[in-house]
Amino acid sequence: MDLQLFKSGVHNLVGAVVVGGQSLGSARRSACGLVAAIAAACFFCCAGGCTYDYRALGGAGVDGGSGGTTAFGTGGRGTGGIGSGGRIGTGGAGTGGAGTGGIGSGGRIGIGGAGTGGAGTGGIGSGGRIGTGGAGTGGAGIGGAGGSRDADLVLWYKFDETSGTVAADSSGAAGGPRNGALTTAGTGGAISFSTTHQVGTNAVALTSNVAAGGGYVAVPSLHDLAPEAATIATWVYVTTAQRWQRVFDIGSATTTNLALTTQDGTDAVRFVIRVSGGPTEQLINTTVNLTPSAWHHLAVVLGPGLPYTGQVFVDGALAGSNAAMMTHIADLGATVNNYLGRSQFAADPYLAGLLDDFRVYRRALTAPEISALFALR
Repeated sequence: MDLQLFKSGVHNLVGAVVVGGQSLGSARRSACGLVAAIAAACFFCCAGGCTYDYRALGGAGVDGGSGGTTAFGTGGRGTGGIGSGGRIGTGGAGTGGAGTGGIGSGGRIGIGGAGTGGAGTGGIGSGGRIGTGGAGTGGAGIGGAGGSRDADLVLWYKFDETSGTVAADSSGAAGGPRNGALTTAGTGGAISFSTTHQVGTNAVALTSNVAAGGGYVAVPSLHDLAPEAATIATWVYVTTAQRWQRVFDIGSATTTNLALTTQDGTDAVRFVIRVSGGPTEQLINTTVNLTPSAWHHLAVVLGPGLPYTGQVFVDGALAGSNAAMMTHIADLGATVNNYLGRSQFAADPYLAGLLDDFRVYRRALTAPEISALFALR
């Protein structure tokens, strides 16, 4: 029995199934022909004379994914086995799912690497570094090496303290640590560490008395930490919706600062950077209205060069951009009023809410890196 007889049997059976007018007896004879053909082909192969790959009849290949679309079945897994739906599967090797990032004691971000036949897993470690998972064939791809710090992470407040007025800088950047100071101003405000958190173990809670007073975190100037390209990211939980309350406002005056508000005049997230005597204020507008009493991840990304593109991400997704930005952080000089939760404008309310995992990088993080930050819990 040769390959031609084998093919003839397949042809007869397919013809009997497809042509609805054929008799059942004809279909049976075709099926019997196919069985005989397969038996003969197997005998011929065992004798060492066959080079035909009879696995083409089968399902989704060894360790495969879903089965194929043309033949007997929806692709049963195996090395030539027929699937269970009347069509032969054409599936190939399975492809491992994308991995998921993790967070370690130092906040290394993992971006899961794709693996063929296995899942990639983002690396975790202890330096705030964003790791990209390696590809793995038949096994797991592991993210970047654990334990090393990200050299571009220049400021990092985990807010995991349980008491006191110091927010420790965990970036490990040269010249540090640059700790933040929990502070109150005016009347009716308060600030403290809270077990209500999004990342790690704690967060910082800020109580606002609108513009009359509130709590805020005093931080260092960024002009020499992230002078050009930069990323500023944090989690925010708004307890009371207030227009113009600040997530951060770093500057020296109302005309020289960079600021992110949870609500502008249209109740949307907005970023601004401006310098006295320089270009007109540079805005990145969004249409995103933050839901109160829920955690949201906000990230501002400022690119290099002139002009450059500035972006605002909300919950891992791009929410607004400006491709004609002309002012960098270095242009503001050494700023003296550097706040988380407080505005340069006396009439603006203090932030009513919580902040967690505040980070500053001296580079423009990519969209996948922002997504990885957002994925951290």
